Amino acid sequence: MGDANGIFVNSLLIVGLGYLIKRTGLVRESDGSILTRIILNVTLPAVVLQTVSKVSLSPALLFLPALSVVYTGLVCAVGLFVFRHTEDRAKGVALMSIIGFNTGLFAFPIIRAVWGDTGLQYIAIFDLANSFMFFGVNYMIADFYSKRGSGVPPSVGLSFVLRNILRSVPLLSYFVALVLALASIEIPPFIAGLIDLPARANGLLVLLLLGI
Repeated sequence: MGDANGIFVNSLLIVGLGYLIKRTGLVRESDGSILTRIILNVTLPAVVLQTVSKVSLSPALLFLPALSVVYTGLVCAVGLFVFRHTEDRAKGVALMSIIGFNTGLFAFPIIRAVWGDTGLQYIAIFDLANSFMFFGVNYMIADFYSKRGSGVPPSVGLSFVLRNILRSVPLLSYFVALVLALASIEIPPFIAGLIDLPARANGLLVLLLLGI
């Protein structure tokens, strides 16, 4: 417990450092968007490739992504009922806000620090379906309600979803890592070494971003 508390304290200090460098003017809050793109397209995919590709898949692990899908279905049903009289654009924003968990961006560093790579593998498997909810279902909701709110006939099809999935580097990294795990293919040492560098930077950059 003491080690976990120390990790949380250190994490909060790094978050505080991010806030401090913003307050002193060394970086602007708008710079956070650049840092976010680096994390989503470089360091987070590196963490996913490094961890998920080593997972020993078992039937029990399938419960984790299934839990994410069931949760999304339930909150969507509840949201549609609660916001049934809300204007379309506001309804779309509300539904997008309650779908999924922000595990990949902010939870990964702390989970890895407390429970190591084993804990990270479990949360990464859960985040596989969770990411699909974020980058697939959320885009469908956004497109549907923005068009309907503008008086344009909604037309969300499979091609729309696939286009957005193929543009999502984190989600593509999950699929690649899952294929490697299913095929029991090990990443070559040289490439694994290259992946390890941005993966190690992920925790620091995420916590700094939170402060900024």
